Amino acid sequence: MEVDYGPTQAYKKQRLGEILEVIPPNVSFVPMDFTKDSLLDHLRNAGYSEQQKTFFLWEGVTYYLPESAVKDTLHFVRDHSAAGSRIAFDYFGASNASINNPTHQYARWGEPVLFGFPNDRAREYVQQEGLGVLSDTQGLEYICIAEVVLDKR
Repeated sequence: MEVDYGPTQAYKKQRLGEILEVIPPNVSFVPMDFTKDSLLDHLRNAGYSEQQKTFFLWEGVTYYLPESAVKDTLHFVRDHSAAGSRIAFDYFGASNASINNPTHQYARWGEPVLFGFPNDRAREYVQQEGLGVLSDTQGLEYICIAEVVLDKR
């Protein structure tokens, strides 16, 4: 399943249509707004199963969301995924100059950067939200991989 903001997802589908003759039938698109919509409702409607171990790739999203939406998504993974499920995401640290900067290029493109993880690391934050952190690395960008360590159901 590919979950993204509707207009962004429409662009992705257009690009896929230019590259592939047919989009594979096992690929489903779930348009939603992480700041307003219920990820659980949208994924369930698309056939998501909380009992299956799942890998979530959350790329290019965290920095465009308010902190509350980032927490909601981490809580979704924690509370509605099978033990051993994982989420991998890229992120900015709180010291990134683009955060809440209306003159930054992202903001000028209409995609303001809203959130960065405290202390420029996600590990402690993600652990406080109830996920185990397998990796929190820094290279050209920050990348965190967390795991659902307990099945709380």
